[in-house]
This record gives sequence, structure tokens and C-alpha cells, in this order.
Amino acid sequence: MKKIILFDIDRTLIDTDYLAQETFKAIRHKIIGSTSQILEVRENYMKSLKSTTDFKPENYCKELSRRFGSDYKTLTNTYYKSFDKGNNLLYHDTIPTLKRLKQKYLLGIFSEGYAKFQRHKLKYSGILPYFDEKYIFIKRRKTNTNSLKSFPKDCVIIDDRLDICEELAKNKLNVIWFNRLNQKMPETPKTIYKLTELVSFSI
Repeated sequence: MKKIILFDIDRTLIDTDYLAQETFKAIRHKIIGSTSQILEVRENYMKSLKSTTDFKPENYCKELSRRFGSDYKTLTNTYYKSFDKGNNLLYHDTIPTLKRLKQKYLLGIFSEGYAKFQRHKLKYSGILPYFDEKYIFIKRRKTNTNSLKSFPKDCVIIDDRLDICEELAKNKLNVIWFNRLNQKMPETPKTIYKLTELVSFSI
């Protein structure tokens, strides 16, 4: 059987910072309020979360609707439709790497967040077909006991967060830290700096 590689989504395959900019631009046109006021709502909402992966567009749009009196459904639809830019949401090396790896491995997803939101990213970025549905794992928390029990044996996990990689490694999982930001950290666990390195990496 082919070896299984599970990818994180945000800041690994999808440019989450670019996505945030695009959704903000789209929402901005639906609200009567200043840019600074809208940013204030977003900042306060983000501060209320235990983790950035707790971000939920529906809840964010409720806060905006409450503050500015904008129609909630319009805001939510606008937020999700701003994803229609497709491949612009991806890093330039995402699709070339997935194409190469799919020839040799089974590809899946290991993501933390709300399933609807994360799947929407996969679908509208155009990369969902690269992944085997059987190996798409979207959990509220990656490192809790139930999540750790759900992985297939001998899979390899690619994640951009060092803290997640270290925790998974403690649980005897095979992880590769994707140091996309080129942070100066000890190279433990295994580390790559470009997604394309996986093509020739010993997995």
C-alpha cells in the first residue's frame, strides 16, 4: 500500500493571510463604517478566541452585523463568495507539489478548525481532488486524544506549526515541520523550508 501524507491547510497549502485580506475587502463593501471600525471588530473577535483555529465566519459576521446593523446573511454569503478567486488562494508551489506527490503517495488532510470552513477552502482553491476523502481529518483540536487515535498507521504529517509538530512527535507520530517562514529554530523534528522539497524528501 502507498504511504499516506497528511497536510495541514492554512499557511501550508493555502495563503491564509492573503485569504484574510480578500475576505476583508469583500466584507468592507457591505458595511457602512470606517475601515478602522471594522478592523476593531475583527481584532476584538480574534482576541475572544482561544485559538485562531476557532475562527468561524458565521460568528464573525454576527459580530459585524450586531455592530453595524448590516444584514447577517448578506455578510456571510459575501464572505464565502470571496473564495471564488480559486488558485490565487494557493502558494505558487502547492499544486506542482501535490501533482508530483499524488503519483507516488496517498494524500490527505489533517486540519484544525471548523469542518465547513476548512472544506470550503479546499473546494474553492481547487485542490480538493488531490486528496483521498478517506484521509481527510478536520478536528477541532489536533492534539487531543480522539484526534491522535484517528490517524492511519505510518502516515506522515506536514504542518507549519512547530508546537503542533513537537506535540505529535511526542506521541510517536511521523511529522515534518514546514518552516515556510524560515524561522531560526532547532531542526527537530524533520524540517523542510519549501513545499517542493517533499518531492525528493525521504518519507
